[in-house]
Amino acid sequence: MKRISIFVAGAKNLDEQRKSIKALANDMTTEYARMKQDICVNISSYDNLSTILQDDFDDFISNDADIVLFVLDGCIGEKTEQEYVHAMKCRQERGYPYIYVFFRRGEVKSPEEAYVDGLFKGLTKEYYINYVNDFDLVLKVKGVLRRTIYDICAAQASSKRGALVATLRRVRWVTMVLLVLLAACGMMLYLLLSRPANDARVGHERELLIIGGGSAERYIAHEYGVDVKALPNADYLPLPSGVAWPILVEEAQGNDKRYFTVAISADSANMYDIGLRSGDDCIVSVPLGLDTLVVYAKDDALVRRHFSRENLEEQRISVDELREFMEHNDSIRVFSTSISSGTRNAYEKILGSENLSPEKCAHFMKISHSDEPYIILASRHYMDNVGAMPMSVYRREADGGEIYCSKPMFLYFIAYSKHAKLDSRGGDMEYVVPEGTVELLRRLDVDVDAKIRDNRVMVRGDKCYLDFSELSSW
Repeated sequence: MKRISIFVAGAKNLDEQRKSIKALANDMTTEYARMKQDICVNISSYDNLSTILQDDFDDFISNDADIVLFVLDGCIGEKTEQEYVHAMKCRQERGYPYIYVFFRRGEVKSPEEAYVDGLFKGLTKEYYINYVNDFDLVLKVKGVLRRTIYDICAAQASSKRGALVATLRRVRWVTMVLLVLLAACGMMLYLLLSRPANDARVGHERELLIIGGGSAERYIAHEYGVDVKALPNADYLPLPSGVAWPILVEEAQGNDKRYFTVAISADSANMYDIGLRSGDDCIVSVPLGLDTLVVYAKDDALVRRHFSRENLEEQRISVDELREFMEHNDSIRVFSTSISSGTRNAYEKILGSENLSPEKCAHFMKISHSDEPYIILASRHYMDNVGAMPMSVYRREADGGEIYCSKPMFLYFIAYSKHAKLDSRGGDMEYVVPEGTVELLRRLDVDVDAKIRDNRVMVRGDKCYLDFSELSSW
């Protein structure tokens, strides 16, 4: 079993935040077990090490921690800063641990915040993450940990291949010649069959990493016949839109890219702070279609008493009826998707966030532990075979017409600026699009030929985010 050791550093008064982060260890280990991945996550802080000596904390960071998380609230203490400098020294000398800083700002920038900005953006060029409250902190930590654990496991798999080569070098000369010839043939075959075609153009050998929510993944499978979990030379990480988008932006801002990142999302990017500047890579959005909002109701006598025959027989419910139910319901469990998902955001827009508070609405993953009557606020493509009665959500218009409520589906990809150059016709910049991304766009019936040529797109001016239709034509 692969054990991932994580150390949480920060002021002692942030005890509740540390507890919330440490609670992720069991959740993530259970998730990996469910996905048949033999990974155990262990999250520790100063109160787990049975010591009060700073040297012992530094020793744990040096020799045990794969990842170090610094959680700050407006300022940084002397000992935490010492731990950060020590962790950075270890990373610069040995390449580990991975370091992430989570920082909550005040309404007015203080001298302490200015100092922290200088420390983390001046001393290093690594990206650090702002959070607004404890719930936002836990969501962002979980997203970062998922991606980083993926990196660690991928690097170790590569290291094992390197260790095998080292072992073979100790074999006697004649045997070695034969093995090298076989290995060379195998490697040539591997490169021919699996290497992304754009490696020579972009200068890296990386896989496609697809991140995004469950409804987007299922929508693409149902509407386009593409299983993103089974694409060659690609990996899929299931993350809600609110977590996937910051990761995509971080990849566009960073310099040390280990893979080509694509996000599939049930949210428009204008839901989030883009955070890109001139000189960063460019994020391009591709609209894929609409997914109808659907309420799934358990076939139960109590549920049937709360909804009309029209609702259940015609399999639809109006926004007004659903809002009234949410406001007065006290006997039926209500489940929704993740609080940072595009599906939940869509329901908040039509029902109001007060009707989706934690007191009224639980995460639907807990449904397996409930035998009570329930409804699930989801979408047509969010889940399969839930064994419940579906009711599509519609809105009555002022003119008497009806419109079914839906959420937009998008794919976001990065056009890389590392090899960007001014187009010979002037005014546009040429950016590189990986071959894996281009192939995925073709599978999704996107007309790439007018906008992408030889793995390059043209972007007018210094825009850092734009729609695919806004790309200049060749």
